[in-house]
Amino acid sequence: MKKLLVLIFIMSFNLLKAQVTVEVQQPEMNVLYANYDNIIIPTAEGYKNVLISASGCTVTPTTYNGKKGFKVRPGAGMRTVTIVSSGKDAQGKNVSFGANVYKVKVFPKPQVYIESISKSSGAKIEVGLGLDCPLNLNYEVVSIGVNDQTVLGNIISPELVKNVEVGKKVALTIVSKNTITGNTETLVAALKIID
Repeated sequence: MKKLLVLIFIMSFNLLKAQVTVEVQQPEMNVLYANYDNIIIPTAEGYKNVLISASGCTVTPTTYNGKKGFKVRPGAGMRTVTIVSSGKDAQGKNVSFGANVYKVKVFPKPQVYIESISKSSGAKIEVGLGLDCPLNLNYEVVSIGVNDQTVLGNIISPELVKNVEVGKKVALTIVSKNTITGNTETLVAALKIID
């Protein structure tokens, strides 16, 4: 009988331990980007059909890394978005989980990753988001304007900068495309000419 009681106690303790969930939040980082499909993955252990709503936003179901979630795109001019979440419990009853307020920020502009062009070998121009941006997006350089010429792609040949002195800067107009959204950005940069 003692063994049975100890076994029941251990089983109860393990079940209790298994039900504990830890949620880490960063309320200062509750940010949605304008003109972007922000991914929101609501979680509520033990609930089915967890849904969200966000007044003034386009909300579309999606899957991200195998998890069901939603794309939330804030409407034009919004400064904050309130996301309300709900789900169904084991008995099929709708339960509201409350609301979270998100700040809406302008989508960050890409930056040029290099600072110089070699007079002898040219340069490969790459752009992307800065280290201060938490998003992981890729950009493709579509074209580069340099010295009144436009080249397709991301390579500047030595021929394009042959008349520029070492140490001087050359102005570039770079058209890049976000490979996720398809949006294009035009960047202006001044890169130094080196040997």
